[in-house]
Amino acid sequence: MNKGLVLLSSITILSALHGQAAAKSEKCNSVSDTTVVNAPKECVWKAVTSADKFDADIKSTEGKEAIVQQKFERIPFYGTVQTTLKITVKENELLSYELIEADKSLKEMSGKWELTPVEQAKTRLKLTSNIEPGLPIPRFLINQFIKGKVRTRLHKTQKLAEELYDKQRKSEISSKVAPGGAP
Repeated sequence: MNKGLVLLSSITILSALHGQAAAKSEKCNSVSDTTVVNAPKECVWKAVTSADKFDADIKSTEGKEAIVQQKFERIPFYGTVQTTLKITVKENELLSYELIEADKSLKEMSGKWELTPVEQAKTRLKLTSNIEPGLPIPRFLINQFIKGKVRTRLHKTQKLAEELYDKQRKSEISSKVAPGGAP
C-alpha cells in the first residue's frame, strides 16, 4: 500500500475526529479577524449591511431578524454555493448569521460582525466565521480558507465604510458653505 496515501488518510481521519470533538465548542472552529475603520460606527454599519456588496437577496424581515439568500463563489470542493441564512441584528453593533439551508452539503455556517467605537470617527470591526463543510476535510485547511475570506470581507467593508464616511464629510462641508463660496 502507498505510504503517502496511508498518511493522508490518517491525517484526514484524525482531523475529522478532532473536528467532531471540537464541534461542541464554536470557538474552536471559528476564525476571527479585527480591523480599525476610520469611520463612525453608523458608516461602518451601512457598509456591513450593504446587501449588494455581498450578492445577497433579502427574502423576508421580521423585527430584528431577516432571511436572506446569499451566493458564495469559489468555495473549495463545492464551487458556488447558494445559501439561505437567518440574520439577526442589533443595529450599529452586531449582525450575526446562521445557515438555514444550502444547495450543497454544508452542515453549518455561522458568524457575526461586531462593531465597537474606539474613538470619535473610528470603529473596531470584528468578523467571526465558522463553516462545517460536511466533508472529511482537515480543520486546518478549512480554517485557512475561512481566514482568507474573513480578511477579504473585512478589507472590502473597511474600504466601503471609509468611502461612505468621506462622502458624508464632503457633503456636510459643502452644505455649510453658501453659494458663491462664502460661509
